[in-house]
Amino acid sequence: GALFDVSQEGWSLLKRKEGAPRYYERFVTTVIDEQGMLTPAFSYRVRAERVVPYVRPTKQYLEIVRHGLRRLGLCTDQLN
Repeated sequence: GALFDVSQEGWSLLKRKEGAPRYYERFVTTVIDEQGMLTPAFSYRVRAERVVPYVRPTKQYLEIVRHGLRRLGLCTDQLN
């Protein structure tokens, strides 16, 4: 994954993109950053009442994620 500094406008866009709070909810978690330090971060997860059987992501969505990983110099093997 990747950590990002998000502006107030960015949070509004993420909230809309993630369908929060209707479909996804933002939560606080702890991640390990590039220096190996524990860092508090926000992430999104599906709301418990919205959990459904697995739905395969579309090819378009996978390409967007693949492009983002490559831009960050990250491996796409697991995505494949």
